[in-house]
Amino acid sequence: MSTTVEYALRLLAGAAGIWLVITTVSGAIRSFVLPRSESVRLNAFVFGGVRALFNFGARRANNYARRDRILAHYAPVALVALPIGWLALVGIGYTGIYWALGVDGFEKSYELSGSSLLTLGTTSEGGLIINVFSYSEATLGLLLLTLLISYLPTIYQAFSRREIVVAQVELRAGIPVSAAGLLVWLGHDHDFLNDDAQWLDWEKWLVEIDESHTSLPVLAFFRSPQGGRSWVMTAGFILDAANLLFSALDVPSSRQAELTFKAGVLA
Repeated sequence: MSTTVEYALRLLAGAAGIWLVITTVSGAIRSFVLPRSESVRLNAFVFGGVRALFNFGARRANNYARRDRILAHYAPVALVALPIGWLALVGIGYTGIYWALGVDGFEKSYELSGSSLLTLGTTSEGGLIINVFSYSEATLGLLLLTLLISYLPTIYQAFSRREIVVAQVELRAGIPVSAAGLLVWLGHDHDFLNDDAQWLDWEKWLVEIDESHTSLPVLAFFRSPQGGRSWVMTAGFILDAANLLFSALDVPSSRQAELTFKAGVLA
């Protein structure tokens, strides 16, 4: 390989490495820090790949309970796989950067990248510029892992608040849960205007789901602790109950029930 060609390849590898590192860090920030829904290709690739594996196993289950137990592990596994993908891409990106900076060979560049990323310190190269990039890679590796770990309590707190209402609706509407059963419970005193406090609680729950599942989309894939429960179905039961109240019962209109229905439609 001529010197000119090798120089051009090193420049190309360095530019591609910088782009890959910036893109990966940007995706991590948009995934957990930015409080709005953003499409991140790496996330779609990781979650799609993990989902394909779990679907493969679920299709071979002989009943719903078995399929539900298999798919219940999907979101946690995908969430753990996500930072592994981040670190792998950052490591590949820095491999190209080190090679562009003059490290001898891709294998040596990869060893230096892995040593820096995982803060092992088993491989080092002299030179101020290479050391600066090595330290920056170690910092990014720690930050990416810390980012996910710091958001795990937030994710599980939002999950817990969501599932509390799911369980409460099941207690009120009976098993199997239905919109009609929910209305029977609401009208136990024959006065639906006394239920505004309950409709207000459900409105807050629907608004919180809209906010939390938009900023942390992974929450949508966490299944309820019990196989017969579903936050999606619970939201549907609440909206169906409100719709039946408006259309099928000859009772005074509840402004709070209307707001709850609107919150569910817009969520």
